[in-house]
Amino acid sequence: MIKIALTLLFAITMTSGCRADEIKVGFGDHIPPYAIPESASGIEVQLLREALAYRGHTIRPLFYPIRRLPVAFKNREIDITLRDAGTDLRPYGGLYSVPAIVYDNVLITLTSRHITIHTPDDLKGLRVIAFPGALARFPDWLEGVKQSGLYTEETNQELQVATLQAGHYDVVLSDRRIFHYFQSKLRAQSQNLDPVDEQFFAVTSDTTYRAIFRDAKLKEDFEAGLKRLKETGRYSKIIDGYIH
Repeated sequence: MIKIALTLLFAITMTSGCRADEIKVGFGDHIPPYAIPESASGIEVQLLREALAYRGHTIRPLFYPIRRLPVAFKNREIDITLRDAGTDLRPYGGLYSVPAIVYDNVLITLTSRHITIHTPDDLKGLRVIAFPGALARFPDWLEGVKQSGLYTEETNQELQVATLQAGHYDVVLSDRRIFHYFQSKLRAQSQNLDPVDEQFFAVTSDTTYRAIFRDAKLKEDFEAGLKRLKETGRYSKIIDGYIH
């Protein structure tokens, strides 16, 4: 009887331990409202959390500079990443899923500058600041700016808003939600901001923002949960909850 009891206790302990295991998910450390390290929240964090919870998984959000995410995946520090920063992670066991969300990238200029951008040639002579990895994603648009020495990539995207307002750059390449988030933050600090124009310049492929998994079953569970979130309308509610 004692042996049976100990065997049962061991089995329960092992089962509980497995259920307690958290899936380590890597997010960008400065891309609110998609990922907010201070509160371990954000659109992407909430979508991953609820999509994986659909089949009983619990996540542990970990936050890295965007360029560090593929390195963390290669080093097995994380089980899932939302960014490969232009690095193909398939040789390192990466399994690419459908995207959790697709970013809406635009070119942003001060309205007072009357800058119109329709083609890459329109960026000639303009100082451009963008997010890390933008050059790899939009080489046709940005390579010429880089060659002219007028191109910068900045991890802290709050600086994009501030430096555009200060006249240090002529154009910001940013996701609309991220830029608006930092605009609202600066306005809340009683800063007066000049109006801006948003100019659409390229169609972003859905494949750009695919999540990368190490485990095929986990990828399948995520995709099932994400589909469920969209079918029930919960997907839109999560996004709307972070957009003010």
